[in-house]
Amino acid sequence: MEVISGLSFPIKSNLCTRFPTELVLRKTSCISVSVLVVPHQSRSEPVQISLDSFHEELDSLEGLPNPIENAKTAMAIFTHGRAISKDLLRVEVSGPGRPHLTVLDICGTCTYLFFC
Repeated sequence: MEVISGLSFPIKSNLCTRFPTELVLRKTSCISVSVLVVPHQSRSEPVQISLDSFHEELDSLEGLPNPIENAKTAMAIFTHGRAISKDLLRVEVSGPGRPHLTVLDICGTCTYLFFC
């Protein structure tokens, strides 16, 4: 995903993707970065409400690893034996020079590209 998008994502060399990740790139005049979680339908209603409320915004890409780590905590990744999540991490990046592109990285499988 990094090669296609030009964005760096926090990774560990011995681990695959632990949750589906949707990267939405849009060309706009102003830079904005949003990180949110879309809960899987199998989650209980209270957990869905909690995950739906997760939304962090940035003014630049430099701080991107922090909200991604916060989202992993919200999804309970790596706690209580939970290593993989069905919840979707959505990262929306807008700014000049960005293509209109959506990339979906599904846990340990191939990546799908959608051009708008």
